[in-house]
Amino acid sequence: MTCITARMPAFRLAPGEPIPAFEWDTDGDGKANGWEYFSGTDPSNSELFADFEVSLTAGKGGHRQLTGFLQINPSAPALTNITPELSYDLRLWEADPTSFEITDPPFALYPGLAWKLASTLEQAEAAFLRIIISAEPPGR
Repeated sequence: MTCITARMPAFRLAPGEPIPAFEWDTDGDGKANGWEYFSGTDPSNSELFADFEVSLTAGKGGHRQLTGFLQINPSAPALTNITPELSYDLRLWEADPTSFEITDPPFALYPGLAWKLASTLEQAEAAFLRIIISAEPPGR
């Protein structure tokens, strides 16, 4: 199955109908079509969307841990490239895949991916996590 063939049902397209651009926002809800495809929501319905949940939690021994959870379309990870990025000031972003661990998601009603910062936040007063999603399949 190609990326294009897999995306057609997500956008409710008939064969031969053009696929909306990954970065467009077809329904005007502020979420790009690519984000909606990836998170398993309907890019043509502005009332349905999934946000990326990020939290600061107390881990073992009370150490602070940055974690994130994202609802996903189960077929999307094979068709998209996912890069977690870390920032301590919202200006400089580090795209080091080794700084995050993909973990088992906590109890969730929808399929998803969970991330955890590999190190604890002992000295940092703030930390931010964002996910960059591109339409290129992994390995390209």
